[in-house]
Amino acid sequence: MNTMNGGVEMGIVQVERDAVYEPADVAEMFGLAEKSVKRLVYEGRLKARKLGRQMVFLGADILDLPEWEPRAKPKAKRSRKSG
Repeated sequence: MNTMNGGVEMGIVQVERDAVYEPADVAEMFGLAEKSVKRLVYEGRLKARKLGRQMVFLGADILDLPEWEPRAKPKAKRSRKSG
């Protein structure tokens, strides 16, 4: 849903195009752990910037993300029976 001031509501969080967000904010938006958000950045799937020593996200980059699905969880390994 677009708002009159250039933002978009994502679930219960409104994302402003010209705002700066921390990893915890983005994690809440996507329902992920903060560690998962950082992993997506390191994998190149999510764009982040550095502000000093801190990782931050621009609202415009968040709003311009294509829709994506989280990777499937790896299957549990079967234990081998010895004997």
